[in-house]
Amino acid sequence: MDAVSAVNELEPPPRAGWVFIDWSAHCSRSENFAKRMGMRFMRRHRPFQGPLSFVTKYAYQALGTSWDLLRTRPRVVWCMSPTPLAVLPALVYCELTGAKLAIDAHTGAFEGTPWAKIRGLQLFLSRHAEVTAVTNSHLQEIVEHGGGRTLIVPDIPTEQRAPKVRDFGPGFHALYVASYSADEPFEIVLEAARRSPDVTIWLTGRPKGKAKTLLETAPPNIKQLGFLSREEYLGALAGAQVVLALTTRDHTMQRAAYEAAYLGVPVIVSDWQILRQNFDRGSLWVNNTAEDLVRCLAEARARHSTLVAGALELKASKLERWQRTRERVISMLEAGSAPSKEA
Repeated sequence: MDAVSAVNELEPPPRAGWVFIDWSAHCSRSENFAKRMGMRFMRRHRPFQGPLSFVTKYAYQALGTSWDLLRTRPRVVWCMSPTPLAVLPALVYCELTGAKLAIDAHTGAFEGTPWAKIRGLQLFLSRHAEVTAVTNSHLQEIVEHGGGRTLIVPDIPTEQRAPKVRDFGPGFHALYVASYSADEPFEIVLEAARRSPDVTIWLTGRPKGKAKTLLETAPPNIKQLGFLSREEYLGALAGAQVVLALTTRDHTMQRAAYEAAYLGVPVIVSDWQILRQNFDRGSLWVNNTAEDLVRCLAEARARHSTLVAGALELKASKLERWQRTRERVISMLEAGSAPSKEA
């Protein structure tokens, strides 16, 4: 199937009786998973309002999700994890009604977040699910060792075009997609910018913690975009010559990198095996040092047209893989067949 045909098939008809549950404030993977599968999307989110709100927050979300399920009576229920707490009301519903439970488990359900401290709960839930979708073979081994069944779904197709491409002006522009989390090597981006005055690096998001202090002495070619709407974010991705998506945590898929890939934009990603495997064209890999990022930025400038061609090939490859993955998911949950280990 060519890329054009794949794009045309990304909007499937509604799949009766399938729902996707998400307790996050926003997650493009969840939203696009539901959209690309034709599932009804159900979000129940309540922000924390102080330490005493922990119980009320999750009680509100659990009761709301239970009501959503009893009201709509789905026959297939997908849940995003973390938090694994979101899966609990879905599990109860499925046990009572005979509906099928499936989980989309991110790296944070197992490693690098507070939820990893209760990994046992996630494994318990995966044992009771028809399948747990994971992003890589490392997480697959964890789930299957714990008795669950898995399907590798590295990424979900996101938007194929931006509503309006941002014009950054003349010069070479890199977009660093930052959430200012502990696993983001923010310091090396600032240092690489100092050593690459011919590259402008634009930052997304609202700086917090140590990043706010570091930005006080940032070089002039570091520019801040602040918080962006989805439309503005897509426009910034599409308007950049290259997108930076960096992490110090192994086995972590970079959503910003594949969002850029589906727009046909080259990326620079951290040099982990999962990222090498999933960004094997139109991409550069950096070892999370300022020196190597300087090298990657220079190479991105010098080979930009070649990287763009590779990014378009990567996009086509990802779209074709998604079509195969989607067919396996439907076959597995409609017919009850065992999942393949590779998507």
